[in-house]
Amino acid sequence: MIEFFEVMFRALTGLKLTFPTLISLAVFFAAGYYFAATTKRLNPIKAIFALLLAYIIAAVLSGLLGVYTLAVVLGFLSNQGVFLARVLFWAESLTEILFVMRHRMAYEDIRREEGESHERAKPEAPRPPPNRPKTKQNAGSEQSFGAGSKAHGDRQSGDWKPGPGKSQADIDRCLRILELEAGRTHTQKEIKKAYRRLAMIHHPDLPTGSHDAFVKLGMALDYLTKHMAA
Repeated sequence: MIEFFEVMFRALTGLKLTFPTLISLAVFFAAGYYFAATTKRLNPIKAIFALLLAYIIAAVLSGLLGVYTLAVVLGFLSNQGVFLARVLFWAESLTEILFVMRHRMAYEDIRREEGESHERAKPEAPRPPPNRPKTKQNAGSEQSFGAGSKAHGDRQSGDWKPGPGKSQADIDRCLRILELEAGRTHTQKEIKKAYRRLAMIHHPDLPTGSHDAFVKLGMALDYLTKHMAA
């Protein structure tokens, strides 16, 4: 049985199955894994270090068998494979890929908001009406209270939120928040693209970020995803 594995190992790698050989392959696997770790949350210093490390690894691999290159690639993918697949599926341009490499936490927040917005836009199951009927007096007082609250909210534009139902005024305001043209229909792709472009500017973790602006972008995305036709 051992001889079988030795023959297969030599056929696949061109190397003899020995303990030092396995150790050397493990070292190159670890080098690929560590190199992948240096590419997370890139800044100028880390980018220079990553390029230097990549140059050193490439120089060493140039004189070795291809199996060592494979070990480095497998090490890299074991660290970043799932993440890279998600990024390539999410990103639509090189600019977005570079943004993810530099601001991973901001990317995670933006990606999560897009997914949750899509889930919230799905129609909910109808709920049975409440069993307790309202009296005319209570209904009237609640109606006047609601009108007063709405007027108060309109006066405080900073606390504005779109209503629960579909309203053209709210749609137009949400479109303006996303810097889209009001009064015309936009596709879901256009809405998501506009949200992503602005979220990559206003995320609170960024120097240009603003928590209030980022929250408004999320509200606009939610409302338009739910109430504007695809």
